[in-house]
Amino acid sequence: MPPLAGKTLEEATKALELMGTQPAVKRIYDPKSTPGAVLSTDPSPGSPLTMTPTLTVAGAPGSAPLSGLKGIGNCGPISSGSVNGTKVTNGLRCAVGHNPTTTYWILDRTVARLQGTIGIDDSSDTAATARITITADGKPLLDQDIAYGQSANLDADITGVLRLEVTVTETSTSKKSGTSGTTYVVLGNAVVLGSAAAIAALGGTP
Repeated sequence: MPPLAGKTLEEATKALELMGTQPAVKRIYDPKSTPGAVLSTDPSPGSPLTMTPTLTVAGAPGSAPLSGLKGIGNCGPISSGSVNGTKVTNGLRCAVGHNPTTTYWILDRTVARLQGTIGIDDSSDTAATARITITADGKPLLDQDIAYGQSANLDADITGVLRLEVTVTETSTSKKSGTSGTTYVVLGNAVVLGSAAAIAALGGTP
């Protein structure tokens, strides 16, 4: 078996077919590899070549909205809204009060990334500010104050994480007259990425 790790699937397949074999392909999600790249071979490099070698290839990730996973806390799913003028087609909205509130998800150490946009819902009090803290097994992924009309993009490695937590606290002390005074933090278009099997096991809806 020749060394093929790092080559594209097309390159590796062509090389093996020229040697008279019919390779099989096994795809897995590897967040550190480019989809379509060969990760390993069976037999291993230097071993006698079989008629049906197997190429393990990096596949594209499965994904599911965070709102489709079971969370415990006061954050609930939304299907529309906007943050800092950007539309949200799916996400989570968390009502904010003077006391910190936390929502958490058990991810079973199976997913690899968390992506989304964090900010205050455009329907909130325009004087609102809130502190948003997102942690993965206690390690901060995001910890900052965000004011109305601001947003923060999140693209975090959560490989091997068991528990994801989102804590929100209102930090503004004044309200504009004529407003409802309600503040909402939104995790807009928030998704988790991982293998298709991992997403299915969490009960998400890809």
